Amino acid sequence: MSDNSFTEVTNQSWFSRIGGALKGILIGMLLFIISFPIIIWNEKRAVDTSVGLKEAEGIVVSVAASPVSPENNGKLIHFTANANTDDVLEDDEFGFSVSALKLTRTVEMYQWEEESESKTEKKLGGSTETVTTYNYREVWSNTLIDSSQFKQSSDYMNPGSMQYLGRQFIATNVQAGDYVLPQLLVEKLQNYELMDLKGLEGFPDNFVIQGRQLVSGDPLRPEIGDYRISFAAVLPGPVSVVAQQVEQSLEEFHTGTGTTVAVIESGTFSAANLFKKEQEANSQMTWIIRLVALILMGLGIGLFLNPLKVLADVVPFLGSVVGMGTGIVAALLALALTSVTIAITWIAVRPLLGIILLIVAGGAFYGLKTLAKKNAPVEEPEAEAS
Repeated sequence: MSDNSFTEVTNQSWFSRIGGALKGILIGMLLFIISFPIIIWNEKRAVDTSVGLKEAEGIVVSVAASPVSPENNGKLIHFTANANTDDVLEDDEFGFSVSALKLTRTVEMYQWEEESESKTEKKLGGSTETVTTYNYREVWSNTLIDSSQFKQSSDYMNPGSMQYLGRQFIATNVQAGDYVLPQLLVEKLQNYELMDLKGLEGFPDNFVIQGRQLVSGDPLRPEIGDYRISFAAVLPGPVSVVAQQVEQSLEEFHTGTGTTVAVIESGTFSAANLFKKEQEANSQMTWIIRLVALILMGLGIGLFLNPLKVLADVVPFLGSVVGMGTGIVAALLALALTSVTIAITWIAVRPLLGIILLIVAGGAFYGLKTLAKKNAPVEEPEAEAS
């Protein structure tokens, strides 16, 4: 055991576990119910966004960035140009300035972090013994770690607040060709470059430059509460834009499905490539939310079935078998219900995808049926009367 660790042993009786499992049924029902509106909302959002992007791609007009043509006013346009600004973004607190479209100050503080690892052993009769090991290590973090919640908060204390915080600066006067780029587009640029601090002056006296960072205290032996700060900027350069032209400026374009289109990417991209990226982003977000909803539903069903496992834990081996079975049932049922819900939403828009999802749901239900048959008791044939 290292000096920065602590072990705790706790015990829970079988009756206490039963009580917790019964309370968990209510939480499970809530998670189960919540998962359905999440799925329905997500599928509607995905359908509307996909259809909206196709609508926008069908009417977008590629134009020259200079000069601005009044004939395109109100239209959805696409162009590529160099984004430039005369603005100088300055962080007065640390004396750093740069001519850029965006500037971000990243602040990290040296702090204690608690990690825990638990191992639970079932005992005959249904009780459990849990051994939890808490480990403490020093890390750089850009958020405040609340050490008052640590198991050993008196031995591992972090500062109660951060003196320096991260900040973002955005240029207000940005041109791309003859178009004025509004803040809503500039904010979306993410091609940051880490800035060199060579020759920087005007930062607080307790900081020193170490490479591309400002570090307080001893750079080689940081202590709890020390800071390290870096700057990253989005510099002028080529951008590709899809947005609605409004005189010489640009705004979000609203499709018939309510989807807003205002796209900007660093580099030179055709309109088709920009819309492809947006469709891919929509698909990725859709699958992430689907997975979240599936997990919520599976957890909900699992909590609902958990009392069966706890009841069987009177004999630890039997409890493990029942737990495995309820886990499989929860996973298959969640997969089936999620697939059916998604299929119903999509079948009107993309019949092929809807049918495939219904097949997946059918396979999951078949798996449940097969599992139930395997676990069903076998009736012995009655002996014939002599």
